[in-house]
Amino acid sequence: MKRTGKFLWAFLALGFLVVNFQNCSEVKFANQSSLNAAKDIDGGGNVPPEQNTCKGVPEGIPWTVVDGFLRLPSQCADGSQTEDLYELVKVYICDEGQVFETSQHAGRLIEVGQCQRPPNKCGDYEEGQTRENFNYESQKVPCPEDSENMIEITYLIRAGETCLEGSWASNGPPIRTIFRIDDSQCRVKPPQGQNCGNRKHNETWTETETEKKEGQCQENETGKIEYGRGIEHQYVCLNGTVSRTGYTIGNWEVKNNLCRKSCVEEGLIHGETKVNMSTEKQVEACETGFSGSITSERKVTTTLLCSDGQVSRTIENGNWSLVEYSCKRDCDNGRKHGENWNSSREEMKKEACRPGYVGEIQYRKIITNNYQCNDGNVITKIIEGSWTEVGNTCKRQCEGGRIEGETWQSSDTETRTIECGAGYRGNVVQTRTTTRVYMCMPDGTIKITVSIGEWVDKQRSCVRLCPSGHSEGETWERHRQDSRYLNCPKNFIGFIKRTFNYKESFVCRNGKDEPLRTTIINHKDDNRCEPFTTSGRCGGDKVSASQVNGRRAWVRKCKDHPAISFFYKLGGEKIYTNKNHYPTFGYTKNGKVTRSWVAPTSTSASCRIPEGVRMVGLCTAGCFTQDQRVLFAGNEYIGIKSAWEADVQEVMTVSPESFFEDIQLIAEKIGNFVVDVAPAKQTILEFHTAGGGKLQVTEGHPMLTSDGRLVEAVKLKTGDNLVLYNGQADRIVERRSFEIFDRVYNLYPETKDLLQNLIVAEGFLTGSAYYQSEGNEHMGRIILRHALVDDLFPENK
Repeated sequence: MKRTGKFLWAFLALGFLVVNFQNCSEVKFANQSSLNAAKDIDGGGNVPPEQNTCKGVPEGIPWTVVDGFLRLPSQCADGSQTEDLYELVKVYICDEGQVFETSQHAGRLIEVGQCQRPPNKCGDYEEGQTRENFNYESQKVPCPEDSENMIEITYLIRAGETCLEGSWASNGPPIRTIFRIDDSQCRVKPPQGQNCGNRKHNETWTETETEKKEGQCQENETGKIEYGRGIEHQYVCLNGTVSRTGYTIGNWEVKNNLCRKSCVEEGLIHGETKVNMSTEKQVEACETGFSGSITSERKVTTTLLCSDGQVSRTIENGNWSLVEYSCKRDCDNGRKHGENWNSSREEMKKEACRPGYVGEIQYRKIITNNYQCNDGNVITKIIEGSWTEVGNTCKRQCEGGRIEGETWQSSDTETRTIECGAGYRGNVVQTRTTTRVYMCMPDGTIKITVSIGEWVDKQRSCVRLCPSGHSEGETWERHRQDSRYLNCPKNFIGFIKRTFNYKESFVCRNGKDEPLRTTIINHKDDNRCEPFTTSGRCGGDKVSASQVNGRRAWVRKCKDHPAISFFYKLGGEKIYTNKNHYPTFGYTKNGKVTRSWVAPTSTSASCRIPEGVRMVGLCTAGCFTQDQRVLFAGNEYIGIKSAWEADVQEVMTVSPESFFEDIQLIAEKIGNFVVDVAPAKQTILEFHTAGGGKLQVTEGHPMLTSDGRLVEAVKLKTGDNLVLYNGQADRIVERRSFEIFDRVYNLYPETKDLLQNLIVAEGFLTGSAYYQSEGNEHMGRIILRHALVDDLFPENK
């Protein structure tokens, strides 16, 4: 069973999505008379959907608008890919007086993509080609809410078959899709102020018009496509005014196809020609014994003609002509013409150094013979190089027999003592070395270079100190105190200030004071909690919505009274959670409320409050007797009082995706329970159902009925239908009323979602406390809807 996410779009999703997924793009909706009439009421079919006010149109029936074209991929029989051209259809629907676009899909098939087909095997059809056989059947369903008569739904039955080896083979079971929805029999309120002329009451007639349009060719085509279709309007005369009951739009038909394909690869359109000129060259080798080549060339003319996507070519070749002749004779030694080679030798000599130096100087000279083969002759060229110094061992002599560049050195060491740096205590012994380097210079002098080293620590007696003044590795302890604030127990207001005494131990490590451990010695609580119910229900202090602000204003006026002042000192108005909360008062004894005291609801009232009375809580709604069982997380039924006392955290609620036909329950966190602050006189309604169910609630408890609405329990009577947890209706066969003097209970889920505020009590779907506080505005409206199931719009199998 397939459903949409919203009831109002059920017609759309189950019909149009089937068309789209099955690629039945040539099928479209027609005869959407009621909704087309809405277009007339709002100013005609050319009014954009976002400006349509849906005036006089039943909600829930979609209509379509053709808006452009859509290309979809298609596979040819030989496995290649092409594209088919369809109309782009947009779908709109009315919901609570507004138009919504719900989807887009492919409409009527305009043009089938071109495929390369195999040889003919099945009569006029080729091997692998498919065809479809069509048939129609109809079904009637009721018109939408606020309308009468029936909607006729026409289904298209398609059976496909493929040509395989000369015979037709089935492509599978037939496909059933929606072809047309005819709601022309649904009654629609006619527009006002139109004159029927000589027409009689209930007289009907039709008028026909012809619409034309031009379509563009596919990409890489030139020309145009001319289309035409007929539109038949249906009218009726009702009490002297004309109402258009519907119209039938015919399919667009191709009247004239003037499209021709272009030749994209050559950049030509149909009928266009192009001439390409090129030069073709050829190179031939010379005869044996010669080097080089013989180059010739000729002109080539290519003429291209584009005809409906096909390119024809005409090639014309010119005569060969000599361009270059570069053949030269090779030499007898096997060298090729133009080849170069060489051979070389070297000569060496030595000379003594000048006076005052020792060693010798060496020189070298290169003699090179270069050869070249030139048209069979060897040409020789001799190149003699100059003498080049290749070795020099001459060095100057310095005093003492040292040779130029020779080095030697001497060194000495000094010592000092300094104090340790900041954050340390003790001394550091340091040394440094002074080095003198000597070098024999080219001019015979001796150069001296002095290098003084850095001070280096040789001995350290430093001890690091931490910021606390302790030495490295030293440990110590200290005591400190801090406070934190804790929440009061359930049904109390204020806070608990808890003061802790700590003992902390530290160690000095790497110059830092590091904590080792912290121990709580003891703690002391300053309890500022006062008894106060923040989620109470006031059975003995019922205040109407119009009196809530008056009660709050009176409390604010009298906030200095001892029975009220604690409320402001311990949090005050910050604990109001919604606009319907109001303070309540009661007589207390030993911290418990014994009975209610009804406080004023006007600022003009006196601030006199009886002895023993104090402000005891905030009021809200609550509806179950203490023994009524509610379905909590884990699908466990627990009495609501027991669940409150056990502080159960999650309750089972209706999933937002649910419909009557498919109720789904999910766990939702509980915001808080609601319970009377004091026992009070309560009027309880007890319902017995045909299925054997029994439920006890207060008169104002929100109950879900079989039409999906939430109503107060007091409005239910024998014969009405309640809703079970599985969506089934259960008829009320007996209702009785009695009074009790006790507390009643309810709860708030954390969520504000309407369906997730439906809970299960004794097997029945009923509202949480949310619907009697800030969610009260939703009482009386449809909360849970029906879905459209497969017997109305069957899913293709």
